Amino acid sequence: MGDQPQDAPSLALDDEVVNSAVGHNLILVGKILSPKPLRKQGVLHMINVTWKMKNGFTASCLGENMYGFTFKADEDLNRVYDMASWSIMGHMIVLCRWESLSP
Repeated sequence: MGDQPQDAPSLALDDEVVNSAVGHNLILVGKILSPKPLRKQGVLHMINVTWKMKNGFTASCLGENMYGFTFKADEDLNRVYDMASWSIMGHMIVLCRWESLSP
């Protein structure tokens, strides 16, 4: 963490989320850019319809309009990540790869 500039944005996750992600490398974290909280059920439905995974994934709510996506296959994660500009319920979702702190 010493490599980050002073004013770089950061995300604090609770211990349960961090512990469940340790050792996993097929995780994307997404933040939906909306001024209002969106209903989790609606968001997850739209993501399932839009992404159409071959191998499936699980989603966890990490906070208001923030989700963690754990993929079962590298090809699915790469397809979602590489296609970049995703919109959920009319709002942009910004995705980044989870960088595990533990091997």
